[in-house]
Amino acid sequence: MTASVSEPESIASLERTWNADKSELERSQRVLQQLRAILLPLQQRLAKHIRQVFLVQ
Repeated sequence: MTASVSEPESIASLERTWNADKSELERSQRVLQQLRAILLPLQQRLAKHIRQVFLVQ
């Protein structure tokens, strides 16, 4: 026989899970923004160098 969980406990558990998921999503979004801030200038520099190499040849 399984123990039943009361509705308030179930709601509280769902809220904790929701908040943890929301926090993780927010952290992931911040990391993604930081990576974009790093990668965009690198991508632009790489594209510039590639154009220079192909224009020289």
